[in-house]
Amino acid sequence: MKNKVIYVLIFLLGGIVFATGTKLYLDAKNRPAEVVQAQPSPKKKSFFGRFFDDDFFGEEVLDQMAKSMEGMDNLADVGRLETSENDQYVIYEIFLDLIDKNSLKIDIKDGQITLSGQTRIEKENQGSFGVSKSISVSSFTKSFPAPQGVKTEEVQIDHKEKSIVLKFPKTPRI
Repeated sequence: MKNKVIYVLIFLLGGIVFATGTKLYLDAKNRPAEVVQAQPSPKKKSFFGRFFDDDFFGEEVLDQMAKSMEGMDNLADVGRLETSENDQYVIYEIFLDLIDKNSLKIDIKDGQITLSGQTRIEKENQGSFGVSKSISVSSFTKSFPAPQGVKTEEVQIDHKEKSIVLKFPKTPRI
C-alpha cells in the first residue's frame, strides 16, 4: 500500500512538471520576439595595456612563412613514370627527384608495380628574426600496372643518378 502511494505521488508530480513545461513552451512560442541590441562595454584599463590590440602575426611574418613553404607543393610529381620500349624490353623509368633513395621500395606482384618510400625536403631561410629551418617529410605509395606481354619475374633494375630504370623482357610472340 505504501509503495502504491509513492508511485501515485511520483506520477502526479511528473504530470505537473509536464503540464508546466508545456505551458511555458507554448507561451514563449506565441510571444513576439524581443530585439536585444548589444551595448558596447565601457573601456577598462587593462593590466596588459595595448599588448593585445595588434595582430599577433604582422604582414612581414606571414610573408616569411609563405616564402618558407614555397616548393613544398610539388610533392604530387613524386615518382614520375616514363615508358618506352625496344625490340627486347619494355622500359619504365621512374624519376626520383625528391625521394629519399634509402627508403625506396619497389614491389612487383599480381601484375602491379608498387613504388613506396619517403620524400624529405629541407629548407633554411635567413630572415629578420634569425635563421629558420623547415623540414617536410612525407610518405607515399604509388601503384601502376605492369606492362602486358612481359616476364615480370625477370625484371632488370638499373640505378641512374636521378631515376631507376625497370627493364621488363618481352615474351616471345608465337
